[in-house]
Amino acid sequence: MELSVGSRVKFLNEVGEGTVVKILINNQVLVETKDGFDLPCLISDLILSSEPNKKENSRNSAITDTNESLLNKGGKPEILAASKIVEPESNSSSQLEGDKDPDGESVALLLALVPENSVHPTDGKMRMFLVNDGSYRAFYVISRAETSAHFQPLDAGMLEPDTKVLLGVISQTDLPQGITLNFQLLFFKNREFTLKPAEQFNISVSSVKLLRPGAYVVNDFFDEKAMLVKLTEKDTVEIPEPEKIKEAMLLPKSAATQSTANKVVTPEMEEVDLHIEELVDDYSTLTSKEILDIQLARFTTSLEGAIKSKVKRIVFIHGVGNGKLKFELRKLLDTTYAKLRYQDASFKEYGYGATLVMLK
Repeated sequence: MELSVGSRVKFLNEVGEGTVVKILINNQVLVETKDGFDLPCLISDLILSSEPNKKENSRNSAITDTNESLLNKGGKPEILAASKIVEPESNSSSQLEGDKDPDGESVALLLALVPENSVHPTDGKMRMFLVNDGSYRAFYVISRAETSAHFQPLDAGMLEPDTKVLLGVISQTDLPQGITLNFQLLFFKNREFTLKPAEQFNISVSSVKLLRPGAYVVNDFFDEKAMLVKLTEKDTVEIPEPEKIKEAMLLPKSAATQSTANKVVTPEMEEVDLHIEELVDDYSTLTSKEILDIQLARFTTSLEGAIKSKVKRIVFIHGVGNGKLKFELRKLLDTTYAKLRYQDASFKEYGYGATLVMLK
């Protein structure tokens, strides 16, 4: 006996009849009785009374509409045989096709900003890319901040290892406003792999950094100079020696770079960029903790120096990221420097990634 949605059936072991409204698993169907009750029944306990009527009631029509997966290529409802359960055909997803992903456990995504003119970034538009330099594929959803609580979807998709995708173009008029993006990431391979945690975070690039020619460097991903913002870190094998960490924390960069990292705008305000690429020349072998230690050391040194120099205000650009640097920075302000007042710096100038400390 073959049943489908809309079939009229009688009960074999009791008085009454009804209409099949849903096909269940394990050789069962859901039958609506004349009283309006839905009863799960074994197909073997039913007798077919009549085939589905074309003029079914609205409820049956709605149920048929919601079961489009049961439609075959001919556009007619697929009838399930009572003698067996029909398993859905397996379809290989396009996200799992292609060559097998490479060995390794590295998860490395970067946001790349490529200006038309890297010498004068303000002279043209800027292309924005997502780069996958790791061994895992990544599902991504990227949105751009409209307000502190509302985001506009920008792009979504899947990115294979060693590939890049154009996310969009930032117009010349938008550059002075900076950008804040939200990233939602899920990592996998088309082969056996180790599970990686899904990630969701914000990244903010201030207008100061966008308009700084020195922020755009020669790289392995583009023929042009580009600003590269690390979204995830590669797994590293080399463990830096304690002396190397101490040297990176204590020794400043070259004079030209140092003047950019700690730029005094006026005698009343100082600006300090705590992004690690502004503090050390090579941080590729440093762990996340070591990077955080360097950033907090620069924060403390700059704040103490500003206090001694009687600077009235100081802005620390920490970015958004996963929020760890901002949390640790403000914890120090709440404890060691409890007498100082602080607040979020200007959104228009720094996005969501900076803290303003008032020393007087």
